[in-house]
Amino acid sequence: MKNTPELDRILYDLPKEAKPGRIGDVYQLSLNREDVQKAISDARKRKGEWARFQMLYELHPVVRYLMTQLEASVDKDVALVSKINRLPKDMAYYLIQGLVANNLGQSILSDLFVVPMHRSGGLADRQIKFVDFLREHQINKELYTVEITDKEIEIETILNRSSQYFKDLTSLNSVPNLKVLAVFYN
Repeated sequence: MKNTPELDRILYDLPKEAKPGRIGDVYQLSLNREDVQKAISDARKRKGEWARFQMLYELHPVVRYLMTQLEASVDKDVALVSKINRLPKDMAYYLIQGLVANNLGQSILSDLFVVPMHRSGGLADRQIKFVDFLREHQINKELYTVEITDKEIEIETILNRSSQYFKDLTSLNSVPNLKVLAVFYN
């Protein structure tokens, strides 16, 4: 993601070594620990420069900014819907963000997971990590636009008050915040 004036202003409290030096430079987040460690080592050799790569994790300020932008662009109780031909027929996969906050309303634990359901209703399997879902169904590969009719979007909701998932969720002692971000189906 490019460092824009807005992003630079929002992330004003990050140390200068943790963000691009100029507007227009790119934040490069990576899951490869070796790349990140090498970038940090290289940056230390050039005093005052920021590491070319940083660790990609859900609570990274740039990721939190992007999640806030996504949440602001989608109405409450609405999720993005994507029809993907690579997925098994008559299945719906609900991408859910789970958050646990401290008493100040700040996220201290965050996770993305996918709940597979039959389109006719009912859980198809246990939840899976979002990264495993991406890898298994190659959602991170090139996708093509597929038209979705209004009739197709009438998917039984995972949070329907009569669903077993909702009953299990509301029986928890702690108070996690769960939000359906997207639904993938075929």
